[in-house]
Amino acid sequence: MSSAPNQTPNVSDQARKRQSRKDEIIRKKAETDLNKKMSQNRQRAGPDVPQSQAATAVNSATAAGTSAMATPNRKRGPSIAAGTVAALRPAPALTVRDGISITEAAQLMAAKRADSVLVIDEEESLAGIFTAKDVAFRVVAEGRDARTTYVRDIATRNPLCVTSDTPATDALNTMVARGFRHLPVCNEEGDVVGLLDVIRC
Repeated sequence: MSSAPNQTPNVSDQARKRQSRKDEIIRKKAETDLNKKMSQNRQRAGPDVPQSQAATAVNSATAAGTSAMATPNRKRGPSIAAGTVAALRPAPALTVRDGISITEAAQLMAAKRADSVLVIDEEESLAGIFTAKDVAFRVVAEGRDARTTYVRDIATRNPLCVTSDTPATDALNTMVARGFRHLPVCNEEGDVVGLLDVIRC
């Protein structure tokens, strides 16, 4: 019986290492796919067109489902620069106030099939991130009562975030290097606009 507590940290360390290896494989695959798409965009645009114009032309053509030459004067929505966080198409972020209970947050996550929520303060600015891993490690494992514990007590405060025009490789490298599965995407004012998930990138 006395050997069981010694094995528990070993098992969790091994699980973390396995997850880190899986995350690294996913990151490398995402980076390879992104580089492949970027090189295809450059090839389609031709050698005489600057890279930024090529990316805009290819993205506009892809969004419209037609060639860029077919409708040169047609107005489209804002173009997405290739190789940026915006090109990874961050998922809409599920947000909660920092004063709700862990039970309420977990129920919302289950209902929306999300494994994380972004925590916002009274000014609607990003204040933290709360994940399913937090429920397991910081609530259940520590024996806290989920009904009387608040998200603000458990969430990771002031998480690192990126903007839509951050290079995608920088965002992915940050996620892997720091062991983040999720990375919030904010605008210049600090308002949440999306969420990157390393598995879905």
